[in-house]
Amino acid sequence: MDRFRDRAQVALREAGAPALRRIHEDLGADDLPTALRRLLKTLSERLFDPRLNVTTWRRWSGVRDNGVSREFKSWFGVPLKAYYCGLRLETAGRMLAATDLDERQIGDSVGFICYRTFERYYTKWIGHKPTEGRDRPAPTIGPVMMSKASRGLLTSKEFEWFVAELRRLHPHAVKDSTVTEGAGEPPERTIVDGSEYEAFLAGRVWEKIQARSREEQERLVRGYEFHSTALFDLLRKKSREEGRKDRARGVDLARLALVSLEGHDAVFGERIHDLRALGWAWLANTRCLQLDLSGAVADLVNTHNEWSMPRVMKDLDISAEIHFLESAIRMCQRRYPEALELADESIRIAKLTSDAVGEAKALTVRASVKGYMERLQDSSLDLQQAAELIEDETEPFLAFMINLNQGNVCARLGEPDAAAMSLAKATACSEQIDYPMGVYEIRHVEANLCELAGQVESAEALYIEALEGFLCTNEPGSAALVSLELAHLDSCQGRFSRALDLASWSLPIFQSMKLHEETAVVVKLLARESAACRIDQVLLAEVARLLGLDPLLRLGQQAKAGDVSQPSCLNLRQLLPYLANRC
Repeated sequence: MDRFRDRAQVALREAGAPALRRIHEDLGADDLPTALRRLLKTLSERLFDPRLNVTTWRRWSGVRDNGVSREFKSWFGVPLKAYYCGLRLETAGRMLAATDLDERQIGDSVGFICYRTFERYYTKWIGHKPTEGRDRPAPTIGPVMMSKASRGLLTSKEFEWFVAELRRLHPHAVKDSTVTEGAGEPPERTIVDGSEYEAFLAGRVWEKIQARSREEQERLVRGYEFHSTALFDLLRKKSREEGRKDRARGVDLARLALVSLEGHDAVFGERIHDLRALGWAWLANTRCLQLDLSGAVADLVNTHNEWSMPRVMKDLDISAEIHFLESAIRMCQRRYPEALELADESIRIAKLTSDAVGEAKALTVRASVKGYMERLQDSSLDLQQAAELIEDETEPFLAFMINLNQGNVCARLGEPDAAAMSLAKATACSEQIDYPMGVYEIRHVEANLCELAGQVESAEALYIEALEGFLCTNEPGSAALVSLELAHLDSCQGRFSRALDLASWSLPIFQSMKLHEETAVVVKLLARESAACRIDQVLLAEVARLLGLDPLLRLGQQAKAGDVSQPSCLNLRQLLPYLANRC
């Protein structure tokens, strides 16, 4: 055993030398910020330490500033995790090509504790499994170099080396005109030995199609043949990112992701059924966010039809993702027992495949289900587990949602200190994501906390800020709920006339929304009591609580951007001058 370990250490020293040299070259930049210099110095000493992750890396370097993740990505073009993982995988590729060491031993040598994790990362990065990489050129152009090349940031020395490596890897594919130095067009070929090139190409496709019509997008996407899931994955990612601001756009891009799989049966073989099943489940989820539950259910039928197709083996990672997507849909239908079973299965599979992010997503969905069931302690425990599984820098939106939900749950449990701590973390995460509504969701929970603490003026100011924000981000459903909570605050202060005005103003919003039958009954009760001027703080508190337990209301009902002709939006916008006079 010692002999094999010695061989591995010698091989690691030789194969890891280029990676360490790359770090030292990046360290050599004259104007490199101090925090980044400390990070790279630490990495040069502990690149292959199995304990290395973004959190430990920052702690070992003494870097506490949350903004360093954005600064690092801006400087090097890739996130912190992608930087060190890329260098590890480059080294593993060289060891595979130059030695006869076992793949598991190589993965362990470069710092991956679990072989399945090493295999998954290597396959995604290089395009084939480690067991298939013995007779292929060792990869040398990693994500950092690729990012620099694509942005025209290579120095003359780096440029010469870059072109030489491309010619070595692809002597027949790379021509002089393919790569340009300086700020010219990005290279059409990068690490072409696998999925990195296709990920780069998918980004170029997106640049070409993003502003086109839906029909034109579908036509163009059908014209590309990818040998990896790069375009499919990118379109799903874009559907989620853009769907946060425009849910109809999210649905269109999810459809486009399915289109990108057309004609790829021969490329993916039996796995095409896994991918189509995932595509349909993703589309179902985007429809659910648009409150089209009947469309989501129809898409789930297609998901199960594809998933039931016979094949030798199913993709466990995709299975876990489909389960948690369906769990979220069942939650919106208020089919909570089914939602919990699906989330449990997703968590079980994610643990089996060592997919920490997938497990965290499923835990977050399960926590939301338990929250709607008012099992708050159980919900809080799930959120704690989810937070421990992810790194805020690499999954900022997921971290934001976990901490926001935890803040909300702790507020409902009457734990103000824990709630405030979670909201502070959510605020830090919100700075890294493009989600305008996020800051107002935080203000909403902060207002709840202030109201619980008896800080009436602060609560009122925060509620008004949240209300204005939800209106600006076209979320009248959330704005109406805040208006009702403001009414409750007024009623507690004996201002029943104002409370009645606020409740009456919010009613048309609730009446125009797609709500579950039980919630619609509550809205009718509120309308009846408001018409008879019989509202009081007990009624308002209970109605607000029950409305807040409807998943459809929490999803919100987006208005079209800038459309103030809708009665519901116009109705709430009339509140703003009135509220301004209160402060």
